[in-house]
Amino acid sequence: MALTELRELKAQLQELTDKGFVRPSFSPWGAPVLFVKKKYGLMRLCIDYRQLNKATIKNKYPLPRIGDLFNQLKGATVFSKIDLRSGYYQLRVKESDVPKTAFRTRYGHYEFLVMPFGLTNAPAIFMDLMNQIFRPYLDKFVILREKKLFAKFSKSEFWLREVRFLGHIVSGDGIQVDPSKISAIVDWKPPKNVSKQSFEKLKALLTEAPILVQLEPGKEFVIYSDASLTGLGYVLMQEGKVVAYASRQLKPHEKNYPTHDLELADIIFALKIWRHYLYGEKCRIFTDHKSLKYLMNEKDLNLKSLFTLRAMNTRLALSDDGSILAEMKVKPLFLQLICDAQKNDSELRTKRTQHENDISEFVTNCFICQQVKAEHQVPSGLLQLVIVPEWKWDRITMDFVTGLPLTPKKKDAVWVLVDRLTKSAHFIPVRTDYSLDKLAELYIAKIVRLHGVPMSIISDRDLRFTSRF
Repeated sequence: MALTELRELKAQLQELTDKGFVRPSFSPWGAPVLFVKKKYGLMRLCIDYRQLNKATIKNKYPLPRIGDLFNQLKGATVFSKIDLRSGYYQLRVKESDVPKTAFRTRYGHYEFLVMPFGLTNAPAIFMDLMNQIFRPYLDKFVILREKKLFAKFSKSEFWLREVRFLGHIVSGDGIQVDPSKISAIVDWKPPKNVSKQSFEKLKALLTEAPILVQLEPGKEFVIYSDASLTGLGYVLMQEGKVVAYASRQLKPHEKNYPTHDLELADIIFALKIWRHYLYGEKCRIFTDHKSLKYLMNEKDLNLKSLFTLRAMNTRLALSDDGSILAEMKVKPLFLQLICDAQKNDSELRTKRTQHENDISEFVTNCFICQQVKAEHQVPSGLLQLVIVPEWKWDRITMDFVTGLPLTPKKKDAVWVLVDRLTKSAHFIPVRTDYSLDKLAELYIAKIVRLHGVPMSIISDRDLRFTSRF
C-alpha cells in the first residue's frame, strides 16, 4: 500500500476498534485488505473475501429489480431519500462465524464483529432485514429508530422535485440517466483518424438519453423491434412515449439463422424481457414483417418456426393491406387449475382411454394408413457419387470424436482426418470449444504442411464448417 493508504488504514482500524466493530483475532484464516473510494472522496476499507465466498453456501433471497423499483414511483412528484449510517455495520455477525471474517494487515490480525463489505451473502441478508422491518410500511412511510437503525442525515435528502436513484434521476416528468454516470463518455478525446463532427455526434447520442416515462397499466403497449446480422433492438412505448429500451448481441449460433427465423427470435426476446409489463395487457408489435409472410403460405414449417410460434401462443393472419396480424391469447390465471382438475377426473380419464383404444384400432385396420408412413427426418441434401481419388491426400474426410475425458493438456476431443485413397489418418487432439480460426491454423500446420492442399474435403454438417466466417 502507498503511504497515504497506510495512514488511512491505521486510522480506520483504530476507529473500528474503538467502536467495537473489529477486534484482534487469532483465527487461522486471513483475507487481504484494499481501499475503495467513496462518493465524497473518502476511502472505504474493504476486505478481499473471494476465497471465503467460493466456500460459502449462497443465500438465494431475491433482490428487487431496478425496473420494479422505478414502477413504484409512478405518480410521485416529491421525493425524499434516507441513507443508513454504515448500514452493513449495523448488523452483527454470529459469534461462531466471526473468525471467518478475519483479515490481515500490516498493523495486525483482526476480525469483524459486524457484517463487513465484500461477503457474497451480505446484500441478500441486508435486503431481508429491510423487508422484515419495513414490510408493514412499504409504499407508505418508514420508521427507523424503533428498530435501532440510524440514518446519516448528511446523505439524506427531503422534499425534492427530483432525486438521484440507482444511477438515474427520477422526477415527476419521468426517468433519465444521471449525467455524472456518463461523464467519462463526455470527456472522451476524439481519435485523429475520424471526423470530429461524427465523433461529437456519437458522444451526444450516447449521453443525451431521452426521458423514459413510467408505464400506465391498462393502456395499450407498442413494441418496435428490428434484427440485424449483429444484434437485436427494441423500444417499448405507450401513447407515443418511450417506456423502455432493450438490445443484445446475437449469439454465435443465431448468426446462422435465416432472416425469417431471426425476425421471429427478435419478437420472442422482446416478449420475454417485458413479460412483467405485457402479461394480460393489449400489445401491438411493429417489425420487419415482409420476411414473415412465407409463414402464411408455407405448408411444412421447420421445427424451429413451429416451436417459436407455439412459444408465442400466437395465430398469424395476413390482412387486406398485406401486413401481418397476430392474435395473442393470454392464458387466464385459473387455466392450470382447470387442467389439473381434468387430469384427476376419473370419468374423463376413462373416456380418454376408450378414445385412445378406438383410434389405435382404427389406424391398425386402415389400409391407407398402413400404406402411408409420415417422414419425420430432415430432408437430405444433394446426393452425389463419391469420386475415387487418383493420388494420396487429394481427397480427404474429417470428423470430430467428442465426449472424451479431459487430458493433462486440457484436450477433450480428437480431430480425425483420413485420406480416402490410402486410408492413412491423422489424429489431432483438440478442444470442443476451439474456434474455426484455431482449427484452420491446426489444419495448415498438421495437414497442408505435410500433404499439401486437398482437392476436396468431405465432412458432416458441423457448425464449424457451416457458420459464416
